[in-house]
Amino acid sequence: MRFIFKLLLAISSMSLMGAVYLVNIRGTFLGLSVWQSAIVYFVLAVIIARLPLFFIRFLGKDHINKISGQKPAEVMYVPVYLGYFFIALSISQLDIFLCISAILLVFVWFSQHLYFNIMWILMGYRYYEISNDGSQYLLITKRQDWKAETGGLLVRRINNYTFIEEKAL
Repeated sequence: MRFIFKLLLAISSMSLMGAVYLVNIRGTFLGLSVWQSAIVYFVLAVIIARLPLFFIRFLGKDHINKISGQKPAEVMYVPVYLGYFFIALSISQLDIFLCISAILLVFVWFSQHLYFNIMWILMGYRYYEISNDGSQYLLITKRQDWKAETGGLLVRRINNYTFIEEKAL
């Protein structure tokens, strides 16, 4: 189950790249106009990006005690997505796009970037690096304005260093 969840996270984190590629090659969806097709591709990317959020409920619960610091983490990952967009815009053949996407999927899998999904930002989620007792974690939350909080957080464990806050689900 963990393997399937990680694969779903990786694919969903790259879903917008597929939508950009299809719009770039002016691929139409079932005879719709290019603009209507672009909207359909974007909606499909959002749906694919939401899929892992349904499975997070089945992950183990955890508690992070006494948070001593936090800072936004989105800035670290945005260059990765800019790269995805440039790749999707520069390729015009489907077979090459699929090959490059498969290679990127492997890199995403092993680099642990699969936990960051730019589409989740559009859905209101935020990424924070939090620290407590000398350890650093990545927290996914719906908090927009984080005040200095010293208490603990109820979270779901995605891996040993990545959590999603219970309130965000």
